[in-house]
Amino acid sequence: MLLLAAFCFGFWWRGKTASAGGPLTHSQAFVQRLTVSHTGLVDGRGFREAIRIAASPAGELTEPINVWIDRHVNPNAPVSPGPLGPTRYASLSRIAAAADCVCVPLENCVLIGRADWVAVMLERFFPVDENRADRERVQRRVAPIDLQWPDLTTPDEAMQRLRQQLAGQSLGYGETVSLPHDLWPEVSMKRIDPRLMAELIAGQFAAAEPSGKPIRRSYSFPRNRRVFASLAEVDSQSVVQTEGVRQSVTATPAAHVWLCQQLLAVTDSGGAGEMRGGAAAQAGDLIARLRDDPRTFSMTVRNEPAGRVIQTLVASMNVQCRFDGSAEPRLKQRVSFTAKDQSLWDLLRLIADQASLKIEAAEGSLRISAEEDS
Repeated sequence: MLLLAAFCFGFWWRGKTASAGGPLTHSQAFVQRLTVSHTGLVDGRGFREAIRIAASPAGELTEPINVWIDRHVNPNAPVSPGPLGPTRYASLSRIAAAADCVCVPLENCVLIGRADWVAVMLERFFPVDENRADRERVQRRVAPIDLQWPDLTTPDEAMQRLRQQLAGQSLGYGETVSLPHDLWPEVSMKRIDPRLMAELIAGQFAAAEPSGKPIRRSYSFPRNRRVFASLAEVDSQSVVQTEGVRQSVTATPAAHVWLCQQLLAVTDSGGAGEMRGGAAAQAGDLIARLRDDPRTFSMTVRNEPAGRVIQTLVASMNVQCRFDGSAEPRLKQRVSFTAKDQSLWDLLRLIADQASLKIEAAEGSLRISAEEDS
């Protein structure tokens, strides 16, 4: 019976119509959420937990980022991606890479998994040989929905919940097909296209054997034209066609993964974690500039050396930092805290207070020394 279900499923996957094939643009609310500033440390956390932390709302991010993780990746394996940021998407990419995975944005969702599996999914969503009429039909808007299910939900139960959310409206395919048995973790998707959600559920059972063919996807990032010009270094056979402010890119799935990483690892302010004022931060009252920086961040740190956490924060500021010899023992002191919507300066002060360190501005850089004992 299981073999029969799997065979029917395979036919259904090949025969249905893909969604989420629309262009990725800098003005989309989803893209703007991916490019908000972010920093932090999640070293030693389980893979799924690290992803959850990076995708959770905080600071400028007022709602979670939808993520969909390859079921063949161990969700509990500890990961050590090092310093996160400078954007939410960059953080998700770093965590994915720490588990030998890649990520790519779809339509209001980030897909995370093995490179070959992600390639298979991208081939389905963005085929080069798709008929224009098919594309226009696929892109007809369907009202997004919120979808939740509890821990230990089976794939069939997940699909049933999706159909219930549509109040009897047909997805157009696969209504009677049973999916292979599995037990899935709790999921909460916000404003997700139901067609995309159906394909994500079904796609968990797609064989990770990409065809090797290129895919075609459109982008609109007018300020990042140099990134598209560099694409040939990643895929020498890639083709970029410019139509107004939009670039239509035909390239391997891996090249598209790289392209998204380049486009979304830059904050909305235009610099990868660059502090407002740029090089001018090296002059004048550096402490005042840090206090006036409007960005806020959230961090969860558990038993990490103070010096390492400070270096993570400083890296996101684009400023120099010097450690006095007197600070060496205290930089090794372990700190733990959870901070939400705090400025960079407040986070530095929090760490300094726990480790009895002093922060001063000296010659255009931060100087970290030991606080004098009273």
